[in-house]
Amino acid sequence: MVTNSKILVTGGSGFIGTNIVNKLESLGNDVISISKNLPKSYRYNSKVSYFDFDLTKTLPKSLYKELENIDYIINCAGYIDHITFEEGGMNIFEDHFKSLYNIAKISKQLNIKTLVHFGSSDEYGNLASPLNEDFRESPVSPYALSKLTSTHFLQQMFRNEQLNVVVFKTFLGLW
Repeated sequence: MVTNSKILVTGGSGFIGTNIVNKLESLGNDVISISKNLPKSYRYNSKVSYFDFDLTKTLPKSLYKELENIDYIINCAGYIDHITFEEGGMNIFEDHFKSLYNIAKISKQLNIKTLVHFGSSDEYGNLASPLNEDFRESPVSPYALSKLTSTHFLQQMFRNEQLNVVVFKTFLGLW
């Protein structure tokens, strides 16, 4: 785990993001969170700098100043919504991919060490478990397609040596 670094967590007010923010802060990191919404009071950490901003938009210069000397970006931004394209899923797809595209652009501009991106098990669709990384993805919703497109975009950036990237595909577990 990283210590004594300056880390931006996008989506840091959500469930996964909050847990990552709190762990990173407890390890002595300087943590900044950018999310569409500020955290609910029970998720708020007074040692973290929070900014509410829609990452589908271009980051204002004033916020870039806050991000000087960022070492890592951890992207937890996004929301699960399995509506179809016919029901308005294009907005879901565009929001997720545009946010990720902007985060990648910010990562390059800030010359960070690594961008860590949280993908989703939804990229594999309804394939039966257990899964492995050799399986062909099979997204069944605009949300899943946006997560898969984001993963492929980041892999392409990595292969072209534009950005150091790690992608985690999270799965719901049954205990």
